[in-house]
Amino acid sequence: AYITNDLVGVELGGSFKNVLAIAAGAADGLGFGANTRAALITRGLAEMMRLGEAMGGHRETFMGLAGMGDLILTCTDNQSRNRRTGLLLAQGKSLAEVKAEIGQAIEGIKSAKQVVSLARKYDVEVPISEQVYRVIYEGLPIDDAVKALLSRRTAHEIIERPTVAYLLATHVLAMVLFHSIKTILAQCFIGDDRDRVRQVQAAAASDHRQSQYMTYI
Repeated sequence: AYITNDLVGVELGGSFKNVLAIAAGAADGLGFGANTRAALITRGLAEMMRLGEAMGGHRETFMGLAGMGDLILTCTDNQSRNRRTGLLLAQGKSLAEVKAEIGQAIEGIKSAKQVVSLARKYDVEVPISEQVYRVIYEGLPIDDAVKALLSRRTAHEIIERPTVAYLLATHVLAMVLFHSIKTILAQCFIGDDRDRVRQVQAAAASDHRQSQYMTYI
């Protein structure tokens, strides 16, 4: 058994995967095959992680059983009510017909609205979930939803973001380099040069004291 204190990550993962399972079922129902299903699961996981981190969840949670593990199962097992919902929608059945045929709660229907609402609140892109929402609540034909996803602009899959540890390490390295350069420059002043430096420092200190004295007159 595994435990975690990341309640946000666990709760979001448990809801989000149902939305993505509807999308996976629809993709399979339209005949896109295993490659598309794998891509959809992968990019769906990216959506889940982006929103989860924005809400304070831990990235590691979404890479574990509560995230990726549950997501893969729900998107690929035909016992999943949400996957079956996508399959039936792809066959051209209405949402009412789908609900009647499945005869049980379909969590992804309500979750789609919640996920999109949260994504808009936290300003996070969730293109797959957005299309599932539009199919369910706006009556968008599934073919148009697929076209909308395929017409998205090309982007880098991974965008590196500096972590706190990285920023701290960079700051420490900069300080070390600064003091090293300072030491090297100081060692360059030998003999008369050192005396000259001390004289300049003493003169500067004297000028400073005089300026302070003048302020009291």
